[in-house]
Amino acid sequence: MNINSRKSKWKSTDVDEFFDVYFYRPIGHQVAFFLRKMDASCHSTNMVALFIGVYGCLCFRYIDLKSNIGGIFLVVLSLILRSGNRQYTKETNQKTYMGYVVEGLSISVLFIAVYIVLTFRLWSEWSFWALPLVAAGAYMHIKQAAVENYFRAMHLHFLNNEPESDFEDATELAAEYATEYAQVSWNKQVLPKIFDYTHYLFRRDQEKNTPQMQKMRNIIQTKYNGQAPPKFREDYLAQSLRLIPWANALSFNVHFVVLFISALVFPAAYLIVELTLLNIILLYLWLKSEKMCNQFAAQLESGT
Repeated sequence: MNINSRKSKWKSTDVDEFFDVYFYRPIGHQVAFFLRKMDASCHSTNMVALFIGVYGCLCFRYIDLKSNIGGIFLVVLSLILRSGNRQYTKETNQKTYMGYVVEGLSISVLFIAVYIVLTFRLWSEWSFWALPLVAAGAYMHIKQAAVENYFRAMHLHFLNNEPESDFEDATELAAEYATEYAQVSWNKQVLPKIFDYTHYLFRRDQEKNTPQMQKMRNIIQTKYNGQAPPKFREDYLAQSLRLIPWANALSFNVHFVVLFISALVFPAAYLIVELTLLNIILLYLWLKSEKMCNQFAAQLESGT
């Protein structure tokens, strides 16, 4: 079976996470219909979803069941609005850079709120020891998000047959940032600056942690003029697709499900799962991905 016939099976939904496909997206479709009827502003909807989500996360500060169930409801509502607004934005072509910035930062803001709330909630029982545990959890959350995001992005990159020049690396992002904001003071365009610089740091970390993937990409760039050979793409996608479920297990939706259960039972369980089970998945995904890329790099180098 050639790459074109396989591509019909390798839709972008293949890399979508379970909760998105079967929960958030179907409900979000109805939300998008409602927003269209209301002729709503995509940017305003983004902000509303963000504020609802942050308020929901703050509810986990309290130990009573009512507050925690309320927090779960509000965070889920926020994610439904986010999903619906993304669909609405695509349908109405209301894409703006500021909307892109707010959406890009929104999940990060929610998890910042989560870790702050966890610190306060655990402080009463663990005192100072809550700080290193929460800090370790937050650090590993960033690592998990980086690997999961980069692996899925690379899968879609080859699925869509994009040239390497279309996949921006950290050096290009840094150059764009310097050019874009060289003459702009920090009291102007604060959110775009934070977003773009965070994006650069995130991509730099992703590249630093995937040396074999970078080696493979460099060979494609130098030896194949930035265009991956069809046979390589077919083989890469076949192997990469088998690892997608492991990448999806590190998604923010899975983190939220763990958080919801932990908030109702034992708050520290969220950090324990993040530092144990999710880190084991992270290590497995990283090792398998790097081994796979190393093998493909050797094949590309030899031309086989």
